[in-house]
Formats: sequence, structure tokens, C-alpha cells
Amino acid sequence: LMPATPPVLLTWATVAMVGAGAAHYYLLAYLSIGFVLYVMPVRSSFRVVAKGRSKKLGPALDELDEVVMGRFETSAHSMCYTVLPALIKTAVHHNHMYSTPDDLADIVLLHSAPPLLVVALAYRGSLWWLGLEPQHYKLVRGILGGLLVLAAAGALEVRVVFHAFRQYIKVPYPWDYVAVSAGVYGLALMVLAHFSGVLERRGMWVLLNALGVASALGVQIALGMPFYMLPF
Repeated sequence: LMPATPPVLLTWATVAMVGAGAAHYYLLAYLSIGFVLYVMPVRSSFRVVAKGRSKKLGPALDELDEVVMGRFETSAHSMCYTVLPALIKTAVHHNHMYSTPDDLADIVLLHSAPPLLVVALAYRGSLWWLGLEPQHYKLVRGILGGLLVLAAAGALEVRVVFHAFRQYIKVPYPWDYVAVSAGVYGLALMVLAHFSGVLERRGMWVLLNALGVASALGVQIALGMPFYMLPF
């Protein structure tokens, strides 16, 4: 498993330098780079593209004789990419995996971020090894991508916003979670709508503006800004 081996070695080298506290995130970063560079389908330079075949690679592939990595290798690397960061988290922090909200957010983020990248790159052929029909890839990307974006946004809200910027949130509990969630999920839905192509439909700019106002309103309320500065 050549694309999976260098990220593991680089992770252990990083752990030796800075410690194992965030080893799972180091591995996730290195595996993400390795996945994009080596696991995405690439045509073999030893084979000439047959006449009538496109040189571009789409979501579905039926020209397996021209691709460097086969279905088994691609699926094995994809599984390693989606599973290994969570396994490292379990191995290093198994004594307190569910003791704090940050630990739970880590678990959710490590289980949602790798599949999210795989699904996001479906248009470049990251899921070709599933053998689905071309029209099904857009459906899989839309449904799984939406669920994974919402899960990752919730994990980032707990792990980043409330962990690192808690002192800047002026709203008391539980309204602080309501305001921050409105801002985070509003922004996540805007990103999801942009990349899913929903905004290309007529009249969707109204939905985009509503999400933008809701997101900005949640953030400003959480920061304790005065009433006259709210985006009404």
C-alpha cells in the first residue's frame, strides 16, 4: 500500500518531534495529501488512449485497462484513508475517548472529514471503484455530502469555536450554542448549496441571502454586538 505507507511514516516523524497529542490530525493531513496525489484515478503512461476514448476521467470508469490502480487497490486505499485516523485516535486516547465534548467532537470529525473529501472528489472519479451508474454518483454525492458537511460543521463548532474562542462568546448558556450553531450551520449550508449546484436554479438567491443573514446574525449575537449593528 504505497500511498498509505509514507503518511504513516511522516506521522510518526511528526509525533517524534512534537508529541502524540494530535497524532490523528497529523495522519489525517498526510493521508489527505496522499489520497489526492496518488489514489485518484490516473491513466497509465504505458498505454496509448484508444481511438474514440476521452482523455479526461469522469466519475465512472469503464476503461480499466488504462488506469494505473485497479478497483481493489483504490478501494483498499480509500478504506485506509477513512479508517486509519479514527484508529489512531482510539489507540492514543482510548482511556478518555468520551470523557469531554472535545473528545466526542474529535471522533465525529475524524469519521466525517475523510469520507467528505472522498465524496467531494466524486466528480474526479474518487468513487469509481463502487461500480455505480454515472447518474448515481451525483445522488450519492448530494446525500452523503450534505450529511457529512453537517456532521463536520457540528464537530468543528465544538472542537474549534467553543474550544479556542470561548472567551469571546458573550451569550449565556444555552443561547450561546443556539447562536453559534446558527452561524456555523448557516455557513455550512451556504457552502453546501454552492458546491451542490442548487444556486443555479431560478430564485435560489433568496435562499442564499437568507442563509447569509441567519449566519451573520448568529455570529453577531454570540459576540455580543449591540442591537443596532445586527443585520436586519
